Amino acid sequence: MSNFPSVLYLLTVAQKRAILERHGYTLHPEDRESDLDFTLAGDVDSGAIGLKELEQAIGR
Repeated sequence: MSNFPSVLYLLTVAQKRAILERHGYTLHPEDRESDLDFTLAGDVDSGAIGLKELEQAIGR
């Protein structure tokens, strides 16, 4: 996850929401960006979401 912090920083909230929704999460308007970051970090760490998918979202 060495590139993960910088990739996470470059993603917009809309991109984070879209990625999580594609992976089956039901998100709510009151979900904060920090909540999205926490969920993404856990899923990337577990391998449920690939870092490559996040990199592609920011054009890397």
